[in-house]
This record gives sequence, C-alpha cells and structure tokens, in this order.
Amino acid sequence: MKIAVAAYEPMLSYLKEKIGGSFPDIYFTYLPIQSPKDLVAHFIDLRDSMDGFITGGQILTAYIRNACPDYPYVETLDLDALGICQVLLKMAREHPGIQFSRVFFDFVYDDSAHALLSELLGDTGFCHFPLASEGDEPYIISSLHDIPPTLEKIYHELYTQDKIDYVVTRYTFAEKILQSNHIPYYHAFPSREHIRQAVEHLVSRVQLSQREETCPAVVKISLSSPVTDDSQRLKDTKLFELLLLFARDCGGDFIVQNSPQGYEAFTTFRTVLRITGGLSHCGLLQYLTENHMEDVQIGYGVGSDMQEARFGASASQTEAIRHGKGYSGYQVFGSKGLLSANSGVNRRDGSSYYLDISQKTGISLRTISRLATIESGQPVTSQSVADRLGVTVRSANRILKQLTEEGLAEVRTAPSQNRRGRPEYLYLLKLQ
Repeated sequence: MKIAVAAYEPMLSYLKEKIGGSFPDIYFTYLPIQSPKDLVAHFIDLRDSMDGFITGGQILTAYIRNACPDYPYVETLDLDALGICQVLLKMAREHPGIQFSRVFFDFVYDDSAHALLSELLGDTGFCHFPLASEGDEPYIISSLHDIPPTLEKIYHELYTQDKIDYVVTRYTFAEKILQSNHIPYYHAFPSREHIRQAVEHLVSRVQLSQREETCPAVVKISLSSPVTDDSQRLKDTKLFELLLLFARDCGGDFIVQNSPQGYEAFTTFRTVLRITGGLSHCGLLQYLTENHMEDVQIGYGVGSDMQEARFGASASQTEAIRHGKGYSGYQVFGSKGLLSANSGVNRRDGSSYYLDISQKTGISLRTISRLATIESGQPVTSQSVADRLGVTVRSANRILKQLTEEGLAEVRTAPSQNRRGRPEYLYLLKLQ
C-alpha cells in the first residue's frame, strides 16, 4: 500500500521519525509543503498512484477537499489530548508558576477543542482562535487564505498589548510569523499513538474499498427490440461478437454468456469501475454505439454475492429502458444511477443531463449520479449525504452549497427539537 504524508516542516520531520519502521508493509511518500498550492499540485499529480493521503492538519485537508470534494481517502492528524498534555507539561516544567490564562492557543477553534483544554487546565479563561465562520467573535474567517494574515494580526495585537506571554500553535506555517514578531511559542505535535491510529484508520478504509472492488458484478445487455426475424438474429449475433471482443480488451475477467433476455457478463466491481471510468460514463455502451449497435439496453449490478448482483443488473437495466436511448443504468450495493455514453471520450457533446450539471457545479459526474438516486422530494441532511457518498460532513456541506448556489438544491431549517447550538439544515435536491 502507498500513502503520501504531506506537512510543513518541522511537522514533516516529526512524522517521519514517529512513522518510520512502524508500518513495514506500507510505502510512505513524504511531501514537504511550502504553501497550500504545493499541496494541491502534489495531490493532483499523485492521487492516482497513491492509495491515500495523510495531512498534518485540518487546513491542509481543507485544501484537498476543495480540490476534490469527493475524494474519500484523506486522514487528518488532529491534535489529541495526549499531545496537548505533553506541551502543557513541557511549559510547566520550563516555566514554573506559568499563568495559562496568558497563553494563546491558536488551534482551539471549536467547542470540542475548547472543552478539552478547559478540562485539562481547569479554567475556561484562556485566549483561543475563533476559526468558525459563525458566531460573534472579533476574528471571523471566511476563507482558508485569510488564516495566516488573521493569525499574524492576532499574535501581534495580543502580544504588543501585553495580554499574552506565549503562543501554543498547531500550525507549522505559523512559526515563521512568530519568529519574525519575536513572540515566544511552543509547537504542539500529535502523539505517536494518535499517529498510529490515524494511519491504521486510513489503511482500514482503503482495504475495505479494495475488498468491495472484488465483489461480484453482472452486466445485462440486450437489444431494444425482441429477436423475432432473421435481421434481428443477425444483429443479436453481431452483438455477441462485439461483447466477446470487448471482453478480450478488458483483460480476461469479463465472461459473457447467453441469458433468456439477451446476454449477461460476469465480472467484478473493479472491472465495472474501469469500463465506466469510475461510474462516470458507460464505456461499453459507447463501444457498441460506435460499432453500429445503437439499439441496446445495458444494466450494471454489483452486490455482496452473485444473486444480489444479478438482481441489481436487472433493476438498473429496467431503469435504463425507462430513461431512453443513450443511457445505461447501474445499481451498486443498492445505490442506483444512470450512465451516459456521451459523457465518456466525447464529453464535448454535452448531451448528458447529469454531465451538464457536473460541468456547471464542478462536482464529479459520479457524485451527481449518486445524488440523483435520492428519491424526489426526500429531504436530506449533510450527514446523510456524507454517508451516501462516503465523504466527510464538511465535504458534503461544500457539495450541497454548490448545488444550492446553482439552484439545484433548496435549503430549509429543520423543525426545532429544543436543542442548543446551530440549527440543522435540510436540503431538497433538484437533480431529476
């Protein structure tokens, strides 16, 4: 397995030391980051050759999410309680009698982190960085790019006004800012155990995905019109020959046989992902169309066993027939969608409705297809969308925001349940 680790220095050197030798079966690539643009460039270059990414913090992860909202294999090395304890003990040892109310903790930007540090210190009166976009604190962040200059402003104001004596920072890029302003600081690193758990969590998610790719898959292919005369029989024979040729080009794991209503191809989810470009277009439909077999109906089914896969193939083929010429259907572990031949190599044709939405919003066609399977009129939450897509809630929020801005989703406030905190939002998708 190959995993890329991206961080600023000195975090990257720290991670090399803690990770080195602990995972002999994993090949780690360490990416020194000078700016977020470096990270995005590295990510785009390496995402197809790496099984997953680990970043040194939430901000770097946020840049990856912006670049590819539906990429699921990113793990963030947040600061854990042990890491916080280590830096607090170090400060107390080096500065007996230190007043932690005069220490600025720039990594405390949400309620959970504030509660954790308050419990450790036995006090809530310490300075922290309100990173959230909601609230009424004086330093509000609306963009990732605003964080470094805003932090520098906060450091300078608090220190020159004699409100703080030290800064405990989680941001490695902040060290140059603190050094240039001659402000004493400590850097808080995650513990070795936390790093190990993060790597193991990422590995388990990647392995689960890889196991899913070996699950059985069935593709049902048939002519639009029943075989009743000699001309139709000739077309049926040609269809079978083309399927055998296509199977040969797929690497040998695509077995075609006759079925009562056409043909069935038995394969794996990995092959389905390959011939559909990751469920973004129907390469088989495009191949048959280019070889003058335009009146075919195709359905893909993927399941935990062959019976589930065959059922899914039949159901998705029925959906493709209902939708009309130029489309095939898929049902992957119960999730349905449509694939267009025109969204493959010839993407400039733009005849796919979902392709148009994908191009307009910048959201991948695979994600749009999955969201389009949600029943019309059924409200969804950020959490339910995250679960369906296999991404974080933050990524789901970003996707829903893009759809809302394009008029493809409508946002509503959920009925009050006498809960404190931010209200939960419901979304009605308009993708059908």
